[in-house]
Amino acid sequence: MEGPAARAATIRLPFLTARFEVPGRLAGDGWRLGPVSVPSPGKSVYYVGLGVLAVAELVEWPVAVAIAAGTYVAQHTRGASSALPRPASSGPASGPAKDGRSGV
Repeated sequence: MEGPAARAATIRLPFLTARFEVPGRLAGDGWRLGPVSVPSPGKSVYYVGLGVLAVAELVEWPVAVAIAAGTYVAQHTRGASSALPRPASSGPASGPAKDGRSGV
């Protein structure tokens, strides 16, 4: 397990062996529950609140799903690529020539 706070218990029966683990904290702000990572309490409250709004019909359910999906994608793609354009290189094809003509 990850970290010193993790605890485990094993139960052995004739046809079954079960291992129960109380996980430690993840490096980020979530928890591990077996192979599944559970979001932090703040993110959980956000998604539950969005679900409550959809059930109470204050927000239509397709809109709530789109908001949740957009939030999830935005949180999991930060750092993968930037939406900002890269600065142009200072080569000869980076802009118009000094005499005002294009390089074509």
